[in-house]
Amino acid sequence: MKALGDRLRLAITLGALALALGVAATPAQGATGDPLFNFSAPATVPPGTGFQGPCGLAVDVAGSLYVSDYYHDIVDVFNSSRTYQTQLTNVEPLDGPCGAAVDSTGKLYVNNYHRNVVKFMPSAFPVTTSTKYGTSTTVDSHNSTGVAVDPLTNNVFVDDRSYIAVYDSSGAELPKIGAGSLGDGRGIAFSRFPLTNGFVYVPDASDNKVKIYNSESGTLAGTIAGPGPGKQFVSLADSAAAVDSVTGDVYIAAAAGSQLSEHPESTIYVFDSSGGFKGRLKYNVVNASPVGLAVDNSAGANQGRVYVTSGNSIKATVYGYAPGSAVSVENGLPAVFSLSVASDGDGAGSIVSSAAGIDCSTACGAEMFGGEKVPLSASPDAGSSFVGWSGGGCSGTGDCVVNMSQATSISAEFAELPSSSSGDETIAAPGSSVSSPPITTAVQHRGRHHKIRHRHRAKHRHHARQHR
Repeated sequence: MKALGDRLRLAITLGALALALGVAATPAQGATGDPLFNFSAPATVPPGTGFQGPCGLAVDVAGSLYVSDYYHDIVDVFNSSRTYQTQLTNVEPLDGPCGAAVDSTGKLYVNNYHRNVVKFMPSAFPVTTSTKYGTSTTVDSHNSTGVAVDPLTNNVFVDDRSYIAVYDSSGAELPKIGAGSLGDGRGIAFSRFPLTNGFVYVPDASDNKVKIYNSESGTLAGTIAGPGPGKQFVSLADSAAAVDSVTGDVYIAAAAGSQLSEHPESTIYVFDSSGGFKGRLKYNVVNASPVGLAVDNSAGANQGRVYVTSGNSIKATVYGYAPGSAVSVENGLPAVFSLSVASDGDGAGSIVSSAAGIDCSTACGAEMFGGEKVPLSASPDAGSSFVGWSGGGCSGTGDCVVNMSQATSISAEFAELPSSSSGDETIAAPGSSVSSPPITTAVQHRGRHHKIRHRHRAKHRHHARQHR
């Protein structure tokens, strides 16, 4: 059940800043790509402890910002100046609020994490300090992972993982989209940019591509395969999407490395309306499971501002980036470094990385962004043993994680096993696993610990959460 959240909070680093590289509360003005500000719920807002696990954001037509506060089971509403207005408190506690969307009349749609989408009616709109919300009406209950609204028709688009359910403003169901081409949708965004008018963007964790659908025809209009030529997204399992309806820019949150780490990170990548890679927001999001992401598409002064939550952590915050804050390769941030991987020794084996797409049977190098963490695994062929790593700050025989701060070369040494002296006897070379008990590396241990913790959490929550 959701009460397990108290126990989960103890497992999260209390003092960790939620953006990589320690973004200051008031960043230096004019620094390339830095956020404009960050903020949390003030101490005067119940329960008085700020955000705890914000995992969803929405901006309405008046520029008000809605923050889904997962562990508090509330949605906080701020006006365009970030002044607290009101709070939605009657979210059922079985699963916390995550994805959110608001239509042009103020109807608030909340995606309870991987379970359903419910609708709340405000007593007044635009939202003021006196606005209250009534009881919820269930719109969709198919283990949904995201919700978006067309601001013109007020049609509602719900990511039901293998298809997109569509409802009109009254709740009547319209024809589904994406069945047969969508495998595991995670998050959703709607565009009113003229060249992509009516397009729906859905990150698909089944093949780690962003699927783009024409909502009028229901057809697949295109895909975004990754951040730049020859690069693929590492994982879209806890993704989010947003579109600037004035510039057409598309923002996609994607894993920056292994999601089995204690503090998984996500990068916010930016693409133009044609799917061309423009860059990324300067800082990774830490504890990013999942990320809240929204663009202000109001007609106000903040049009184009990008809001990003700091991730699934205690004392979390929301960061605001100015329009056009994507940091490109051309202006030096982030840097791009080459990673070269080679095998050595008289033995044979394979070297692979799920993050970088490296497979030494086909390719042994990649271009990586500065700050990316690239996991590498080495597996000896039959008749060989893995001796260890050299270069890239790695050693030993466990998995290697390369931190890309410069051009890096790394080598994996494989040794040929000596022939046995008789047909009934096998002699193992030092470091081989033939005569030694299996060894659990630190990386493997962390992965198992994460999986066990995840299963334990899932057991105490609604069955829909287990689909994560």
